[in-house]
Amino acid sequence: TIMNAVAVIAALWLKRGLALLRSAGPYAAIEILLPGGTLVALLLWLARQGAFTTGAGRDLQSAAIVCACQSL
Repeated sequence: TIMNAVAVIAALWLKRGLALLRSAGPYAAIEILLPGGTLVALLLWLARQGAFTTGAGRDLQSAAIVCACQSL
């Protein structure tokens, strides 16, 4: 009844939290381990989200990755 509903809601929140942790984990590791890791992690995240999908965007993505790699 109410206890079951609370348990179901708690389980759903836990499932969402674990999914978020799994998706953010690699980016957090990059951010911690690499100098300039915040920029690299942000660029990788944007690329995975499809922020650079147009023709002009691909040129921007390439330029951003080259700049980020040169700064390392």
